[in-house]
Amino acid sequence: ISAALVPLCGQLSFGALSGACAGYASKRIGQQAAYSVGVAFMGLQVLAYLGYININWNKVEHDVMEKFDVNKDGKVDGKDAQLAVNKLLSVIGYNIPGGAGFATGYYLGLRYI
Repeated sequence: ISAALVPLCGQLSFGALSGACAGYASKRIGQQAAYSVGVAFMGLQVLAYLGYININWNKVEHDVMEKFDVNKDGKVDGKDAQLAVNKLLSVIGYNIPGGAGFATGYYLGLRYI
């Protein structure tokens, strides 16, 4: 390896490793969030069924969809997800050397680790 490529390899390795770790962490956080939302939903449904609470699910749906409609086009779709992922990557990859390695590592960590 030429001397000019050595720093580049270090940056790519650091970026890829930190990206893989961030991707894995994102996957685990997403799983825990989904678990928590599911448990909360079931608990609320049981309380509503037993008559302890009354939930306006139409309002809940409206408020949640409004939050997740990132591009404000009136629907939640793949475009909103892509915008959210791009924003997340720009925030967690800010000022990381080897940004291309970070993005690749993030994908690999999210997908395969």
